[in-house]
Amino acid sequence: MTKTYLFGIWLLLFSSAFVRVEPAPYDVILVVLFVVGLATPLLQFRQYHLAPTAALVVFVLSNIGSMLFATEITKTIEFFTITSYLIVTWAFFVGLFGRFGKRGIEIAWSGYVGAAAVSAAIASLTAVGFFVDAQWFLWGEGRAVGLFKDPNVFGAFLVPPAVYAIMKSDHGKRVHRLLWLLMFLVLSFGVLLSMSRGAWANYIVALATFFLISLALGRNAGVRPVLKVVLVVVAVVIYAVSQSELGALLAERVSFQPYDEERFLTQALALQTGLSNPLGIGPGQSEILFQYATHSLYLRILSENGWVGLLAFVCFVLMTAYRAFRGVATITFQHRDEFVLMVSVLCGALFNSLFIDSLHWRHFWFLLALPWFALGHIPVSGRGGS
Repeated sequence: MTKTYLFGIWLLLFSSAFVRVEPAPYDVILVVLFVVGLATPLLQFRQYHLAPTAALVVFVLSNIGSMLFATEITKTIEFFTITSYLIVTWAFFVGLFGRFGKRGIEIAWSGYVGAAAVSAAIASLTAVGFFVDAQWFLWGEGRAVGLFKDPNVFGAFLVPPAVYAIMKSDHGKRVHRLLWLLMFLVLSFGVLLSMSRGAWANYIVALATFFLISLALGRNAGVRPVLKVVLVVVAVVIYAVSQSELGALLAERVSFQPYDEERFLTQALALQTGLSNPLGIGPGQSEILFQYATHSLYLRILSENGWVGLLAFVCFVLMTAYRAFRGVATITFQHRDEFVLMVSVLCGALFNSLFIDSLHWRHFWFLLALPWFALGHIPVSGRGGS
């Protein structure tokens, strides 16, 4: 039963790259696994899960309270339902990691990295003209999107596996290191071809955080191959874009876009609306009121769920970040690499969220669940679990 369940976890994460239709295969598999886990001892919730859960409960209550001010009730119920479902997915992963610890983490990452690698490889090959009859892997003017609906989500989805590949490239036999470096190259190319400026920023922040923490821990040897790969990535990208129309598209994406001014104006309006409506305007109402998405997770929550909603969510994020940093800072903790990874990908995702509505990204809630496993399993500074 346990082996079958863990295979289901791998399959769940592997399916996370195939979300063109709703509900996605990921959603169906997760519901089945969650029900089975609750009916058996395959999910385990621990005492240290109470604080983040309480913050999320307050966040949900703020959603419910703000629904009283919604003008489009159908939209607000739909948006609230999706938000609630994704919070449930966080609870699922927390219970999973509470039960299986590092083993569950490794299996989940294996499925996630596999999905990202396949998706990045196919989308990138299509973008450079290798699969001329597979244009459904592209979006709009030629941006790589894989089997996602939005290249911004696709690009951000590839960033955590890219950092994971860098972490793994510092361990094991030489051939395994080379394979992980190749994986990093494929995923990095996919991030580039998504042509998502938010994903690029996510990528830079995540990798910079990983490098800086590694240096702070005195792991210079682990940084050197990463820097070499970055140089290779730059060289390959320069060659690729110089041989195709990708160069023009890349140049266009790095310049100021016509809709950027509208984004900034909408964000200013969302901030003003949030400050003048302490209880919020209701889940999913920002597009209706502003006629444009806020393109900021934090401004969306402030305007739609009010001050209490934003405070509750920020508290939840800070608790999660603190737990990840605590794992890095604990000298006696033998699996520090995993926490360096968690801190890095969280920093990238949370920075990305300044410029995009990431509340309904499935992989975002997976990342937020990662730090809630290990400190309760492995002794810290000679003490028992936290």
